This record gives sequence, C-alpha cells and structure tokens, in this order.
Amino acid sequence: FQELTNPVDSLSQTQKLKFADRLQAFSVFMLAAICFLTPLFFLPVVANWFDFPKQSLLLMTGLILTFAFSVKVFTEKKLVLTRSIFDAPIVLFALSAGVSAYLSINRFTGFMSDTLVYIGGALLFFAITQIVKKESTLLTLIKSLLVSSALLSVWTVVQIIGVAAQFKFIFFNLSFSPTGSVLSQMMLLAALLPLALGYYLRAKKTFSLALVVANIAGLAAGAYSLFKLSPAVLPFEVGWKIATGTLGQTLNTVFFGVGPANFVDAFTLYRPISLNNTVLWNTRFTSGGPFYFYLLTTVGLVGLCAMIFLVYRVLKLARKRFELNLSVLEKGLFISLGLILAIFAVLPSTTTLTVAMFSVLGFLVVYFNLAENTSVVHQKEISLPENFIINSIIPLVVLVLIFFVGSQLGKVLMADYYYAQSLYAANANLGADTYNLQIQAVTLNPNNDNYRVAYAQTNLALADSLASQKDLTEEQKNMVTQLVQQAIREGRNAASLQPLKASNWENLANIYRSLINFAQGADQWTLASLNQAISLDPTNASLRFALGSLYF
Repeated sequence: FQELTNPVDSLSQTQKLKFADRLQAFSVFMLAAICFLTPLFFLPVVANWFDFPKQSLLLMTGLILTFAFSVKVFTEKKLVLTRSIFDAPIVLFALSAGVSAYLSINRFTGFMSDTLVYIGGALLFFAITQIVKKESTLLTLIKSLLVSSALLSVWTVVQIIGVAAQFKFIFFNLSFSPTGSVLSQMMLLAALLPLALGYYLRAKKTFSLALVVANIAGLAAGAYSLFKLSPAVLPFEVGWKIATGTLGQTLNTVFFGVGPANFVDAFTLYRPISLNNTVLWNTRFTSGGPFYFYLLTTVGLVGLCAMIFLVYRVLKLARKRFELNLSVLEKGLFISLGLILAIFAVLPSTTTLTVAMFSVLGFLVVYFNLAENTSVVHQKEISLPENFIINSIIPLVVLVLIFFVGSQLGKVLMADYYYAQSLYAANANLGADTYNLQIQAVTLNPNNDNYRVAYAQTNLALADSLASQKDLTEEQKNMVTQLVQQAIREGRNAASLQPLKASNWENLANIYRSLINFAQGADQWTLASLNQAISLDPTNASLRFALGSLYF
C-alpha cells in the first residue's frame, strides 16, 4: 500500500493551483445554483411537484459539494476546517432526523421525506462555510437567493394583474407558487426582505433597489392572494395537543418522534374532538402547525432540543452584536434569520424556508470568518499523512454515496412520474393504462403506501366494471376474481407498510365492504378494518358514521 503514490504529486505547482481554482469555481457555481434554484425548482411531471424534487436537488448538490471539497483536501494534503458556534446544533439536528427516520415503521419512506431537507440543509451550511473564502463570493450567493425571491415576486404580480390569464395554464393560477403554496412563498419573501434591504444599503445600486421593490411588490400581491384563497392552517392549540400527545407513547417517540413522514399518524390519533366543530373536521393534515411543535411530533425531544440549542446560540450572538455598530449587511442577515426562527414559532415550515435558514446561517458564518471574529468562527488546519490509500478513503466513500443516493432518488422520482401519469390516465377513463402505469410505480417504489392504495382502488374499479357486463366468459370471471384478490392484497400491503395510518385501514374496509354481497365473511373483515381505523382516528365522524351504516 505504501508504494502507491498520489497521482497529484506528478503535477507541477502551477497545475495544482489551476486544478484547485477550477474546483473552487465549480463549487461556487453549485452553491449559487442551489441558492437560486431551490425556491423556483419544481417538476410538473411527477405527482409531488414541489417538496421532493427540491429536497432531492438539495441533497444531491450537498453530496457533490462534499465530494469536491474532499478532492480538494486530497489534492492539497491538508484539511482546513472552518468551525463555528452553529456547527454542534446543526450536526445534532441532522443526526436526530436521520435516527428518527431509521426508527420509523417504514424506514425507506422516513428517509425520503423531511429527512432529505434536514440533512441536505446541513450539508449546504457546511459547504458554504468551508468553500466561501471571499466577500465577492458571499455577495454572489446572497444575490442568487435574492434574485430568486424577486422572480417569485414577479410571478405573483403577473398572476394578480392577469397579464397571462389568457394562457389558461395552472402556473398562472392564483393559488400556484413554485415554492409549493402562496403561504410558503409569503413566508420566504417576508423573511428575506431585511436581507434585501441590507444588500441594497451596502452599495445602493439600482439593481439592488429593484430587488427590494420586487420583494415588497411580491409581498403585497401575495397578501391579496392569501386573502382570496384563505388556505387551511392547522390551529396553534391543535398542533400543541398533537405534539404533547406523542410524549405519552414509547421512549422512541418521546426522544425521536413518530418519524419525519408520519405526522398524519399523530394528527389522526391526537387531534381534539373540538376540531369537528370547524371547517377542518374532515381534513387530515400531513404536516402543519408551528414548526417547533411539528419537530416535537416528528423528530422528538432530541430534534427539538437541537433546534432550540441553535435558536439560543443565534439569539445570544445577536444580542451581543446589536450592542455594537453593525454593518447594514450584518443587520440584514441577523434580522432575516430572526424572522425565519420567529415564523417557525407560529407557522409550519416549508422546504424553501428551511433551506433559507441553513443558507443565511452559512452566510453569517462566512461574514464573521471574513471579519476574523474568532469568538464566533475559528479555523483549524490538519495535515494529512503521506498515504494514498488513507487520503483517498473519504472521496471514494462520498462518491459511492452519490451514486447510491442518486439511484434511490432516481427510482423514487421515476415511480412518482408513473404514478402521476396513472392519475392522468384515470381522469381520461383509460383503465388499462392506469392499471399498467400503477404497476410500474409500485415496482419502482414498493414502499409507498399511497401507490398501493391507488392500485388497490384501480383493481376494484376494473373488477366492478368487468363484472357489470352481461354474459361473462369463464376467462372474464377469472379475471374479475384475480382483480378482486389483487385489490385485497394491495389494500393489506398498504396497511402493513403504514399500520398506524388510519386512511389505509379505511381503504381496506371500503374494499371489503364492496364485497359483502359476494364474499363470505367480508362483513366481519370490514368491521375489523373499520374498528382499526377508528382506533387510529378516534374523533373522525366519517368513520363513526361508516361503522353505524355497516351495522344498519
């Protein structure tokens, strides 16, 4: 092993510097791209247009940046780490999310959820702090984020004034936003306004002023959209009751929550009966409530304490810094970060706002590093041994991770593409296409219970359609039997994948109920499935009515 030499050693000093500069330029480009794209990026060809595509892009970018940084370390044979007071809470937060996902009933789904943005956001934070070494680079990243928010604002203004209404595209619908919802866009614009002002006041250029004006215009247009749409938001007190309800379960749920993908399970189990007196009585929230309550529910006390630890360090630092004569840019960074953390206390978080939090935290660390503020940031240099094998381990591990994670995310996105196409086929009454497309979705991602539920319903609908025909052949009768068996099998599979999800048991009960007049014992199976659904969603009036109707 010792005979193996680093191939970089054969390069001249000039070639090494040129290679390092190219790596740095590539890394800065990737950072600027992710800051710009996260608020705007969505995939209209999959069922989940917004969150999962953004989260996948974020995580893959974070891994690629980590690989580029490790290659730079491999080339230079030294590791220069920028350490900050925010490192420990961010690492703890990302680890708590990973452990929570690992302990989830459906582990794969747990990782393919908010876990992506928590881990990807942490990677983005560390990439910013380790890679950005110049003020011009920092300003480029800030500009990328602000330009992205300005484009969101322009988009909203165009929706309001109706310039593009004649195109009849969903993109120009009042309720559409690339961030996922008008509310999530409003939260992002409100949080970034102080940063936009600080960026403008630093140099007072026309372009910077345009960013501020666009942000304000977007907030005004978004406020009008919110007034017209009145989006459903989980009440504060309901979010608190659900969060505290999880503390009464097992030690796993106390410390690590119900899992990043399982908020709906806790919602149905602990929502108060008083919610039935509101317009939200029949709504099952898959996320919602103040973000801190949401964290307590999904990633438990460990995740919440990590976030509180982060908030404490931000507030403590801000208090010290605001006693001094701060630059307008530093004020903008602090106020924007404070607004994000304040929004988390009253409203649900979104992918874009969470990424903005990690980005602004990274910007702050870079700012203090450039100012050589050793009370916040310090650097540590580690010389690597002259051993090719040891030095190449980290780049190789990261490279393997990139291919593995990329392949898994690719499969999930392809499955969601086929699922989306099946929904379009179902709307067009193309039964065979719907059936075949859902088979492809289930094959690529067998861990998604929603695909199983949809496939079960498709089988049942096809069986019902075929059975309604007259003079069936023996082959057609066998086909009906097979479709019914597949509907039952997929309904059971969905319930086994997410056994604490009330809607899966409700779906299984509906399948059995449709067979009461044809299959012996179907009434008892229906009763058992409904009772299981009610035990998981005890205040749901619709389930109680269905149970009463069954007895009647």
